[in-house]
Amino acid sequence: MKETTIDYLELIKRLVEQHRTIRSQIRQAGQSISDLEAISDLQKQYEGWVLSSERELAEKKKNLQTSISSMVDGLNKHFEYEEKSLPPLMGDVLMQALLIEHRVLRKEMDRSIQVLSELEVQGFSREELLLRKSRMRQVMDSLYQMIEEHAGKEEMIFSMMQKALEERAKEKAT
Repeated sequence: MKETTIDYLELIKRLVEQHRTIRSQIRQAGQSISDLEAISDLQKQYEGWVLSSERELAEKKKNLQTSISSMVDGLNKHFEYEEKSLPPLMGDVLMQALLIEHRVLRKEMDRSIQVLSELEVQGFSREELLLRKSRMRQVMDSLYQMIEEHAGKEEMIFSMMQKALEERAKEKAT
């Protein structure tokens, strides 16, 4: 079936709505989450990493691992949806750029998971714990920034595409 301007416009509107949804709340595992929802949830999880007992830190690490896993699952579903539905609209070069960004983000998410899994929080002095938490903070801040920048780029592109498609639909209607 050949896609029409109206079909493409609906696709863009759907993707923009996904990004808005992503900002408002993080969904349960198995549901699609947006880029910025994941950031918000992970930041809340990380903010709990204050100087605490080893047992509390171990629990907070577990909660952060759960949040990261949920984010990775949701973002992968979101990326797959974009990668499947956007090629006819974006063209080869822009689609290749999107795929590169998705690949870099997936790699960074995998790195974050690895760093967190290797982060031991029991049996260390307060100073050692601070160094370990600082490392995790660097990794998470980098991930947050990359996701925010990516979402901003996509939203700008989607907005431009939406305007062009709306203009095309108006021209066809007249």
